[in-house]
Amino acid sequence: MKTQILKILTASLLLALSFSFAQTLSGTFEGADASHQGSGSFQLVEEDGERFIELSEDFSSTRGPDLFVWIVNGDNVEERVNLGRLQSANGAQRYTLPEDVNLDDFDRIIIWCRLFRVLFSTAEFEQAAN
Repeated sequence: MKTQILKILTASLLLALSFSFAQTLSGTFEGADASHQGSGSFQLVEEDGERFIELSEDFSSTRGPDLFVWIVNGDNVEERVNLGRLQSANGAQRYTLPEDVNLDDFDRIIIWCRLFRVLFSTAEFEQAAN
């Protein structure tokens, strides 16, 4: 009986450890071309049951009118998740990720000029262990 309890406790501990070392999502921004640049990184943050996309303190984007932060799959900007207007061309910022968004359906975050339909920068999703 003690052996069974020990096995159950060991299995429970291993399961708990596997969750604490879950994959996290992040990426690094790159400019679209010589005129439209981006740098810095983002990461997915979960806090109090909500998910956020956080741009790093070293985030930087070429300034432009009507810039938005979108989640897309490949080059398809028609099917997107609009996280909102870019808060600042530089520095840390946070965007709420809607509950119903399945990130498995997407592969990158982009900074997009809605007015002129121009890509400014892209950060492809990277999976990393905590």
